Amino acid sequence: MTTRRLTIVMLLWMACGCTAVSVGQVSESESQTLRAILEELRQIHSELRMQQAQNQTMQILLFEMQTQQTVVNRATQRVDDARSRLSQVQEAERQGATEVSRSEDLLRAAQDDAEKKRLTADVERLKAGLGSFRSMEQERVTTLQQEQAQLRKAQDAFDTIEDELGQLVKAVHPADQ
Repeated sequence: MTTRRLTIVMLLWMACGCTAVSVGQVSESESQTLRAILEELRQIHSELRMQQAQNQTMQILLFEMQTQQTVVNRATQRVDDARSRLSQVQEAERQGATEVSRSEDLLRAAQDDAEKKRLTADVERLKAGLGSFRSMEQERVTTLQQEQAQLRKAQDAFDTIEDELGQLVKAVHPADQ
């Protein structure tokens, strides 16, 4: 649309210019026409500058959005990894608890003092290991929560950029709404 208007204005400008040169004198109506053409050219130039600025802003926002999407993807991967590590520790803790329970059952059923002593040592060792797993689980839960917070922060930044881009698109193409 703007290119077509520019072409029409240029043709009018040339027509008026040729008439003025051939006659050698510019009439009042031709002067008004030239002023109107000049004003139209100024308006077109202003619109082009505004459109260029909007295009540059849109390109910057698209680049920022792409960059932020990479950040979101990495944060999502870290959350997934933290969940996986937490699940591994929880599974090891369940297995340890099962092993403690089994060893305690064996200890209660043991008749031999040497066997009782060995099973008592095993139970104590397994309980100590179980305590380590619980401590490790708490660390993994904390890590998961931190990674989830980072993911929310990255997603919020992405959403903000996406909103800015949407507003700019609405401003550039209001008829598309």
